[in-house]
Amino acid sequence: MFPPSEWTERDLQNLIEDQVSESLTLDYKASYALQRTDGKKAELSKDVSAFSNSAGGLLIYGVVENGHVPTHLDDGFDPNEISKEWIEHVLNSRISRRIDGLKIHPVPLTRHRPGRLAYVVAVPASPRAPHMASDHRFYKRFNFESVPMEEYEVRDVSRRLVEPDVHMCGTLLNDIASDGTATGVTFDLYVENLNPTAAMFALITFHITASSSPSVGGPDLAAESVIRFQGESLAVRSYKMEWRGSARLPLMQGARFNIGRVSVTAPTSEAASYLFWEVLASGSEPKRGAYRIARINEAPTIEIVAEPWEALAPVIWRV
Repeated sequence: MFPPSEWTERDLQNLIEDQVSESLTLDYKASYALQRTDGKKAELSKDVSAFSNSAGGLLIYGVVENGHVPTHLDDGFDPNEISKEWIEHVLNSRISRRIDGLKIHPVPLTRHRPGRLAYVVAVPASPRAPHMASDHRFYKRFNFESVPMEEYEVRDVSRRLVEPDVHMCGTLLNDIASDGTATGVTFDLYVENLNPTAAMFALITFHITASSSPSVGGPDLAAESVIRFQGESLAVRSYKMEWRGSARLPLMQGARFNIGRVSVTAPTSEAASYLFWEVLASGSEPKRGAYRIARINEAPTIEIVAEPWEALAPVIWRV
């Protein structure tokens, strides 16, 4: 799907037809949730600040949901009554501090209700969090709702800018044989720091499902392990790398360093391979993530997987 700034009525209908459920980063709101009353303005500030204090996400106004699943578009908004500028003014005046990077995208309902709009509010995970709503409380996303944060959570979120935020990411390549057929999926792995505070040291581990026959260059050590994921135990090949010493620069904000290339056999959408990663950087809590690697209609894909995972078998590193 295109970025929200390019969405049309058809994109909203696709969400409904595909039964895309609400989540930590997606919330549907009927049009009555946006009104020129103090109560609705306060609710808007609470919901948007909760997204910014959490992982960010999308608030879609003009879509009715039932049991967290979208059911239909409602009548939307008259832009002369509820405009993009009015929403911006409410958010800027009722959330402290102002959220940088917040975007509001009007979506014309050209077929369903000509002349009226739905709104998609794209909220970033703010590095300047926590942001306070108009009731002088701090909120977070939890179980499809915006709920007040505990005192320790406010303190933890306020550390976003004072500790490194080191992640792994991948750039997709494609293996093509001499006859033009696809032979596998290849991607370069990178480590990057999203926050201003430099990471002087990082311990990087990643695990690839054993059936994928990976070929990796760069990491220091390798071993066998087991990952618990989506209710299953997966055999994986684990890799470890230490980022420190004179040969490796500090991980500064915005810098991206290549740590290896991974090649897996050509999986299908039904039999995907997985890569699980964890980064422990100096002065930072451990960060975890996962990628799903597959081939759909001969096109290689690598996508972020949001579900949690855990290592079942301890990795014994042989130096």
